Amino acid sequence: MANLQQLQKSIAIVQIISPVDINGGAVTGDYIHMKNYDAIVYVCEAGALAANLVITVNQCTQDADGGTDAKAMTNAKATTFTNGTDEDTVRVIQIDVAQDMDVEGGFEWLRVQTNAAASPTLGAVTALCYRARYAEATMPSAIT
Repeated sequence: MANLQQLQKSIAIVQIISPVDINGGAVTGDYIHMKNYDAIVYVCEAGALAANLVITVNQCTQDADGGTDAKAMTNAKATTFTNGTDEDTVRVIQIDVAQDMDVEGGFEWLRVQTNAAASPTLGAVTALCYRARYAEATMPSAIT
């Protein structure tokens, strides 16, 4: 059975969107560069909801490009937390680079974004990057 130290050697854990109230504006998380990893799981959390919370993952060709080249995955990658039923819940979005991303077209980056809620709505996203392409004592950085 793997212990926590072994887990940290095989998975890069990155806080993408710290717990935040998205009232009044969409939130864009840190961009993840998938050049060192073959897969990622986004752990999406909803707290108190006064409006629906939508979390979407898109692929991009570069870091922090303002979303000008963001495009949807081969298989849509999003989740919706519904006000009144999904408070204090966790969902995951799983992405396999080979199956879901257009790497041949230069899309190596992932961007997570929330909707702009009109009422106090709490959410957070953490990324678990795994299946590293190159084994190292310390996992390669997923953000730059």
